[in-house]
Amino acid sequence: MKNLHIFLSLIMILICSAITVYAEEFLTDLDLLDKLLDEAELIIITATLHEQKISEAPATAIVVTGEQIQARCYRSLTDVLQDLPDIKVDIAFESQILNGFSVRGVQGLEKMTILLDGDRISSPTGDPMAILENYPVHFAKRIEIIYGPASALYGADAFSGVINIISKDKKDINGIETSSAFGSFGLYHGSGVYNIEISDKASLLISGQYFYDKQPDLSEYYPDDFEGIESLQTGTFHTIFGERTPERPVSPDYDIPIRAYTFYAKLQAEKFKFSLFRTFSKVPNATGYTPHNAVYNSDAFWAQTISMASATYTTDIWNMNSVTSIQASRYNLDPESGFRNVYVDMELAYKYAFGSMTKISQQLSHDVADNFRITSGITYESFYSVPKGADLAYPVDENRAIASAIAGTDIPADFFTVRYTNIGGFVQAQYYPIPSLSVTGGIRYDYNSRFKETVNPRVGAIWNPTESTNIKVLYGTAFLAPSPHAAFSHYGSFSYNDSLQTYESSFWHLPNPDLKPEELSMSEIGIHQTIDSNFSASLTAYYSVLKDLHASASDDGHTQLYNHSYKGYSVGYIEIAINKGEQINYGGTLRINYKEKFGDGNKIALYASMSYVDGEIDQMDEKIEIEDIAPIQAHTGGEIFWKNLTFSPRLTVVGAQRSAVLEDNGKTRKTTDGYALLDMSLHYAFHDAHILKGVSLFVNVENITDNRYYNNNWGAFTDKNFDGSPQNPRRFIGGIVLKRAK
Repeated sequence: MKNLHIFLSLIMILICSAITVYAEEFLTDLDLLDKLLDEAELIIITATLHEQKISEAPATAIVVTGEQIQARCYRSLTDVLQDLPDIKVDIAFESQILNGFSVRGVQGLEKMTILLDGDRISSPTGDPMAILENYPVHFAKRIEIIYGPASALYGADAFSGVINIISKDKKDINGIETSSAFGSFGLYHGSGVYNIEISDKASLLISGQYFYDKQPDLSEYYPDDFEGIESLQTGTFHTIFGERTPERPVSPDYDIPIRAYTFYAKLQAEKFKFSLFRTFSKVPNATGYTPHNAVYNSDAFWAQTISMASATYTTDIWNMNSVTSIQASRYNLDPESGFRNVYVDMELAYKYAFGSMTKISQQLSHDVADNFRITSGITYESFYSVPKGADLAYPVDENRAIASAIAGTDIPADFFTVRYTNIGGFVQAQYYPIPSLSVTGGIRYDYNSRFKETVNPRVGAIWNPTESTNIKVLYGTAFLAPSPHAAFSHYGSFSYNDSLQTYESSFWHLPNPDLKPEELSMSEIGIHQTIDSNFSASLTAYYSVLKDLHASASDDGHTQLYNHSYKGYSVGYIEIAINKGEQINYGGTLRINYKEKFGDGNKIALYASMSYVDGEIDQMDEKIEIEDIAPIQAHTGGEIFWKNLTFSPRLTVVGAQRSAVLEDNGKTRKTTDGYALLDMSLHYAFHDAHILKGVSLFVNVENITDNRYYNNNWGAFTDKNFDGSPQNPRRFIGGIVLKRAK
């Protein structure tokens, strides 16, 4: 298997590639296609808050175009990220967020800021979110992915980077576009986007998406891993803590569906923009657990909602461009969300969390000269959070005061409320001393009422020694705010001691209100070389240092906040989150792009990349490997445009996957085998037929070779969890797209 990975990885390097575009009128505009296939000419706004070519932006960035999204049948942000370098996506990673993401060796997509047209749509208070079809891409004009620290512009949580989904506008949609798809194993997906032109200067974009996936019964495909699934029929589970027969009825059916929906509306009226966004996800909570230690029924789920509204006014003041915005965002964990696993004796225990943010910002940009631009801004944010707490005996009633009891007891549960504010300001300048050289410098200051002040600078230089060579040297810092979830989340259990006539506990993880931010500094260099009009290559390398990592430790000998007691009862071991240790990550990516015309208007566009990441964690003078990564990853694929047909194969090769569990030597990690995954999309457009003009059919095949493979999962190599999460077998998805102009 290892030799296969090396062989396939070498193939990746040899395959040429290109940023691929599926033109809006199904490749009738070939001049537009040529322009978009030149990666360096693509436009982004996220790196500096004003539009410029990727080659001019002081950041390592990738743009995924709307045409690529359509050609590759992407349904969600997860689909997009799976095909990108420097990002490892682990499907079925964890029971609350479902999928896991590692960006340049930093685990957790909550450490990236997700934007929609510049508005934050990730959790307002930093709670981990499920990222799947609740973050749709069907209405995207393009998606901009910025790698590396971006706190100098975006403040807290822009730690690993920024993702900005840029939606289509009236120039991109003239009427309505709908899509409907059905797949094997009970998958359904439907989406639509409609543009209403109110006047010459005003338009309304309305978009929605719904997704349901019954999911394959993996016990039929991985019988050894799912040994114990018969417990659903018997109602008795042989857990790591002994035999358990829950009082709550257990369905005999393997039933763990996924649901998601989203709604987005954008009113654009010349200088004014108003947006509404709502996203919902519902994922099964047995993910990652062995059948002996969790109930694979639909009543154990994790349902999250984010609602966002924003208003933006853009105008010119004197010689400056002014952008004024206000945003309100709210996160909800459905009170019916909960677990049925070994830690609650296979009964149903509930959870609750809530978070909100109100944000006001003012941004000014000024072209001091043709070669000198200054951008500055100030932001005020107000936050309120009720972070996730103990397992609950019954759901919280949101129409009343927040209250419940700790599962299995009559002890009132604690619900910590966290209120805080953040004031931030930044300034950034980009200067061209000569046409072939630009220098960027910026700094941001934030004052947070919880953890006080942080300062984050960024500097960069871009040099074009020739028309075909682009070199970037970059340095930036970021901070990851200790979210209420990280600082105040608590869990554990009590049992009743009959002989002592009191409750007691062996374990609780309890809040640490003094948790400080994590810090990151990254240096990187990138070279992009255009070899000829069809062929280009790029190489990036980075070195990052992370400090004050959030880690779990004993309350004894650290904070000493609890003295072996919680709620007045004895606790054998109390764990808290602290800042401990330093981590060094380093790596790089080689990307190759190729395009070619053939025949009458036909094209082929190919891409390939190989990424490497590694590093070490220094805790208490012990150096250990970084976790939850695959040091070697490779991607290749592309599109063939032939008449009315678009064919898009994509291959991902992942090397040995490191878990979080250490080997006996205490320095290296236990690993899960790597894998090779082949997917394919086929698109046929009836643009030559009058009656069916605007209609297209598509087929998407996932895991073409029907490979049995595993992703990393949280808790791997512990008795209660899988040693690697089993992945889906081959799946077929087919659908229809309808486009109707006004």
